[in-house]
Amino acid sequence: MFIAKPVCEAPVMAALGRNDSRYFWAVELSIRLPWFIVNTVVSEGKDRHLWSVCCAWEKDAAALCEPAPGREVVSIQQIVPSEDVVGGWHVRQIVKVWLAPHPNGMDYVVLQDDRGEEFSGEFGAAPPAELGERRLVFTLDTRKRRGGVRRRNPKEPLGHNLPLHPRAAGFTSKVTAEELAAFMGGIDVDGIANLEGLGALFHVVDEKVSPEPRYPQYQVWPTIPRQIFVDVLKILRTVEDSSSPHFFFAYQDPDLGSLTPIEVLLGALLVERELHRDAPMLLAANAEDRQQYVLAAARIYANTAAI
Repeated sequence: MFIAKPVCEAPVMAALGRNDSRYFWAVELSIRLPWFIVNTVVSEGKDRHLWSVCCAWEKDAAALCEPAPGREVVSIQQIVPSEDVVGGWHVRQIVKVWLAPHPNGMDYVVLQDDRGEEFSGEFGAAPPAELGERRLVFTLDTRKRRGGVRRRNPKEPLGHNLPLHPRAAGFTSKVTAEELAAFMGGIDVDGIANLEGLGALFHVVDEKVSPEPRYPQYQVWPTIPRQIFVDVLKILRTVEDSSSPHFFFAYQDPDLGSLTPIEVLLGALLVERELHRDAPMLLAANAEDRQQYVLAAARIYANTAAI
């Protein structure tokens, strides 16, 4: 499937490698099928470097995930033909890889992407129903991702001139059920309890402040659709004994450019600080896309918590 094109050997890369190593500027794809990039950290004594391998088949990607001295797979992307543009491709982030036996004697590779979809085979079909017990060989550890904070010009203000939410100071405040009902209007304390019972609200308890349950006010903010909280809570509650949803919504998330999910939903910062290189793009996206980013981050967060 891959054909190395020795049109021009890369002199800089060749100078960094062994005498028997060769590096090429281009690789030709002989057929338009999905393929994988497996990114591995290789340790040689005190040295660590990133080794990325292009794999034509999922079985080869899974084989690289097997434990090996001095080697750890840190991320996997599937490159998939796109219909959006002629000859284009799009990237699918892989968060889990399993091997599972089939009654026919073959081992199947099952993959899960960051939207929670499981698939198998070159064409992304659903995994066969008759597979045996799965063996997990890879999980994306989002908490180990390297930061991407760029250096700031001393004359450049923190936040890169991105807007702060005008009510940032009190946005993450936690209020009583009575205060939340008054803020929403047309609802009483029983209504708050009913919404929480339906999975549309959540409370937190901070014994240092008060033993009384309190509700983060952002979850009923008028400019954020209520449905996004319902959808995220449904994802987060798939994990048994998971931490409070507040730890997802209000804390910086590496899958959202180190923004908090609330900032992404708002499209504005709550606190001025130096930003990850992806943050401006996320904040500038339209509201629908920002909600999809938060849903994808919630799935990864839940997958990580389930390990």
